[in-house]
Order: sequence, then C-alpha cells, then structure tokens
Amino acid sequence: MVPFPRQPADSFGQRDHFAEPCPAFVTGEQVFLDSLLNWDFVAANGFQRAGYTILTPLPGTELFQKLAPVLEGQPWFKYDMHHVLWEPRLGPKRFFELYAETWRRSILNTSGEKRWIDWMRQIKPSEIPYLTRVLARTQRMMKASAYMKEHEEAERVAPLRSAPPQALTAS
Repeated sequence: MVPFPRQPADSFGQRDHFAEPCPAFVTGEQVFLDSLLNWDFVAANGFQRAGYTILTPLPGTELFQKLAPVLEGQPWFKYDMHHVLWEPRLGPKRFFELYAETWRRSILNTSGEKRWIDWMRQIKPSEIPYLTRVLARTQRMMKASAYMKEHEEAERVAPLRSAPPQALTAS
C-alpha cells in the first residue's frame, strides 16, 4: 500500500504544521465486503479522521438511471447519503452494523493525536450546551440499532426493493 503524501501547509503560513487529509469513503455493499481494506488504508496512512457515506444514486447520474425502477416511490429525504435506497444484499442489520462500525472507528479515534482535554480547552463555557447536543447526535451514528429503527420506520412509508447486482457494478 502506497502511503498518502503529507504536504506542508505553506499557504497558511504555518511551515511547522501539515495539512491533514480527511479521506471520505462512499460505502455500498461491495465496499463493505472490502471494508477492512478501507480501515487498513486509514490506519496505514495515519489519518486522524475519515468520513463515510452510503452510496446514493443522485438524479442525473448513470446509477440513478440504472436504478430508476428500484428507486421509484422512495421519498426525497432518503437521498442524503445516510439512508439506504434499496434492500441491502447483506441484510439491513449486517449492513448497518458495518456502517456504524465505520463511524465508531472514525469518530472515536481513540488513537488520535488530540486528547479530549485539548478539545475542551478550545471551547467557551457558553458553547457547552451546543457541544453536548452535537456529541449526543454523534453517539447515534455509532449505533446500528438507531439505523435499524429508522430503517424499519422508513420501510413502512416506502418499502425497499432489491437492486439487480449488475446495476451496482461499474460499467
């Protein structure tokens, strides 16, 4: 695996600091089957943060056209890259277990360079209520049960269909 190059942040006038890449991964079932490779890539390159979103076929894309029959009837609120728009072949429970794990590994970042006390020194007491709400929402991202509950509620509104495997492969 080739390490990701770090570049000095000269444009910010901080020659002793480096720009820290924050990789973003689009996660679909095929990606989860190789999810350990993504986690190994993040670890091997020493990234302190990584983001994950669910593969979402957006209007105007080839994938949206391919999946049009499957996507029919899905409400627009689900096109936010955090909801599934077709029935996961892994099954919803396993899919969301893996998705929550990606966030656990990224958000918790227990081996990160910045300690909690370092973060706390940067906030004003008046910001504590806001930060508390953000942290509570963040905790939800790491629980597969929260995604499953939302998934089951959404299924009552618009049941998911299975996507044909060939629609999800690169053309």
